Amino acid sequence: MELSKRVVSGLGIGSFVYLLLLLMSSKKIVNSNSIIFVFCISIIIGLATLIFDIDRFSFLTCLVIHYLIVNVVVTLGSFFLMSVENYTELLTSILVIYVLSYLVTYIKMRATSRELDSLIKIIQSRDKK
Repeated sequence: MELSKRVVSGLGIGSFVYLLLLLMSSKKIVNSNSIIFVFCISIIIGLATLIFDIDRFSFLTCLVIHYLIVNVVVTLGSFFLMSVENYTELLTSILVIYVLSYLVTYIKMRATSRELDSLIKIIQSRDKK
């Protein structure tokens, strides 16, 4: 996947998860710092998916490396752009958000896979005629 698609995908997933968290949270205040924060970390996390293109690593290894990158980026971003009072809570939130993001990505990939499978079946049925 090219870089621009990774950036757009990261922005989409990051924005979705952020809005979902706002919906479930009692804190409904959105300011420019939090928007910039979500944009920056979403772009970097989207770019960090490049790790999954390295064939010599297993999927699990890539997932762990990506998760560690996410932790570092979010923790540093929180330190510089937001005021964090409790880093244990931050790391727990990162884990929850990462799992939600992974689920969104998994569901999206499954839907795409099913769509491609149905297109392949249509093409195969045309080739048999």
